[in-house]
Amino acid sequence: MRHGKALGLSLFLLAAGTGGALAQATIVTPVQREYITAYVAQNPVPAATYGSDYDPVVGSVVPETVVLNQFVVRQEQNGNWDGGQDAVRSMLYFVTPAAQTVLVEPGSRRVVYVVQ
Repeated sequence: MRHGKALGLSLFLLAAGTGGALAQATIVTPVQREYITAYVAQNPVPAATYGSDYDPVVGSVVPETVVLNQFVVRQEQNGNWDGGQDAVRSMLYFVTPAAQTVLVEPGSRRVVYVVQ
């Protein structure tokens, strides 16, 4: 639950116009980053294709031609989300040709974090 609050605050700061560097630094906890890296390795998707004029950096809007993927997080028997990844399950993502995982806010298609 604590991770969800941190994500919500980070998204609020990003939406409010606070610098992208702050959002990049606070949006994903080390546990979430580990989860994302493992999830993408275990559930490979094709690398996204986009023009050379697009750079997937925090705050940029992902072109409509880029296919976004959803995290499928299984619920444990005790009712908690696996690994405490409640906040991650609301994000979409794509993988760049350079194998970076890019987290995207669903409604706005804005990049909120890049896992390098």
